[in-house]
Amino acid sequence: MNLSRTVLGALLMTLVLASCSETIIDPFDNEDRLFTIYGYLNPLDTLQTIRIIPVSRRNEPLNGARESIKTIEAEVFSIDMTGLTVVEWEHSLKQFPDGSWGHFFTGNFPVRAGHTYRLVITKVDGSTTIAQTTVPDNADQLLIERSDPYLDPTLGLVQDITIPGDRNLWDFQVFYRVRGGGFSKSVIVPKSIPRPDGGGPWTVVLPIGRDQEVVFEAIRNTNLLGDGLIAQLVSMGLLFRVVDDNWESYLNQTDEQLMNRSDSGSNVLNGAGYWGAMGLLSHEWSVSIELSRALGYDN
Repeated sequence: MNLSRTVLGALLMTLVLASCSETIIDPFDNEDRLFTIYGYLNPLDTLQTIRIIPVSRRNEPLNGARESIKTIEAEVFSIDMTGLTVVEWEHSLKQFPDGSWGHFFTGNFPVRAGHTYRLVITKVDGSTTIAQTTVPDNADQLLIERSDPYLDPTLGLVQDITIPGDRNLWDFQVFYRVRGGGFSKSVIVPKSIPRPDGGGPWTVVLPIGRDQEVVFEAIRNTNLLGDGLIAQLVSMGLLFRVVDDNWESYLNQTDEQLMNRSDSGSNVLNGAGYWGAMGLLSHEWSVSIELSRALGYDN
């Protein structure tokens, strides 16, 4: 199918998103629900991924060896409604640890804060499933409470960070900004610290001493290193990914649960599920010369 014809048709047919009026989704009703969509836009990566489940009354399980289910017989495009650009997504069939299979599509583009994106799935007969999402533009800052660094007998030099519970935070990473010899570099250290249930403030212990091993490795081949480390740690901070209220309720769902979702909260037209977007929210603070030296930097 010609790209311009597909995009033009999608734009004409999807000027305004509308939610369905029914409250319960029949998972095998394919008269006006063509696909279930499950995924989100990730601002930390340029390769975006989404899962698409065709709605069918047969509901037969996918088998990677069968040619008949190796495609959803549709084209997938995303339209940046703010930047007026179009990207075609590529299909792949992936197997899960339990042996089942799923249809996935990937699109290669950066996610821009504040931009609205429209996903258009067009079948060969011209029928479409559409979802639209706006990337959060979190210009405001989180009120993070920090303790003074202290020495933990097991973890070494650490710092307590208390994070407020009034934002839908997916995860966070710590970043360290190093400067020296006319050169500067920010190094991100990913964290896999689960947010506790309850929604209130939560405190994590950052192993800032151990994290410098990752930072030193990242700058090993830069001009910050000569006979020794000629640099200063000038600041550090937290980089959060923020999601909206509706997206949290779609996490860790089975195929049956995804296809039986209520229309409330779904942003999919002629389909089911949810296509969300994550925004970035950062909090950064200065590091004293004394702490920089304690962490192994030669100021």
